[in-house]
Amino acid sequence: MGSANADSPGPHLVPLPIVFPKKQGDVPPAVRTQARSATILPSFVGLKFEIHNGKDYHQVLITEDMVGHKLGEFSPCAPLFVASRRSRIADVAQDAQAQHLG
Repeated sequence: MGSANADSPGPHLVPLPIVFPKKQGDVPPAVRTQARSATILPSFVGLKFEIHNGKDYHQVLITEDMVGHKLGEFSPCAPLFVASRRSRIADVAQDAQAQHLG
C-alpha cells in the first residue's frame, strides 16, 4: 500500500433523483439539485440539470466535455465583475473637479 497522500479520494458522488428516459423519444425532466460539489459522471451526458447558485436554479445540459468536472462549475454563484474604464475616468474627473473647486 502507498502513503495516504498518494491515494486519490475519488469523485464526489451524491445520490441524485435522476429519471432516465424509458423510450428513445422521451424527454426526461430536469434534475434539480443543490449539490454543486457533485462530480459529473458519463451517465449524466444528455441530461438536463437545474443547479442552485445560492439564489436561482440555472438549467445546464450535460455534454461529454463536462465529464469529470463539478456541477457547480457550470452555475456561477457570483456575477462577473467588469471594471469599466469609462466610469474610472469619470470618477477621476469628478475628484479633480471637486478638488479644484473646493
